[in-house]
Amino acid sequence: CFYDAIGRYARQTLTPGGRLFFELNPLHAGELYRLLTAQGFEEVLVVLDMSGKKRFVRARQPQTTR
Repeated sequence: CFYDAIGRYARQTLTPGGRLFFELNPLHAGELYRLLTAQGFEEVLVVLDMSGKKRFVRARQPQTTR
């Protein structure tokens, strides 16, 4: 899936503490949360839109990359 590819690329290229943001279909929020957590991102957060739908996911590259 392209979320996996983007996450892997971001883990390799983001600076320590860098952030990754996605806008997504609310049906995929839980899956993306689990994927980014498994990839080693920290502070993974699902953010609601103005309608209360799970619309965004934010994650932070660890301060020290693994």
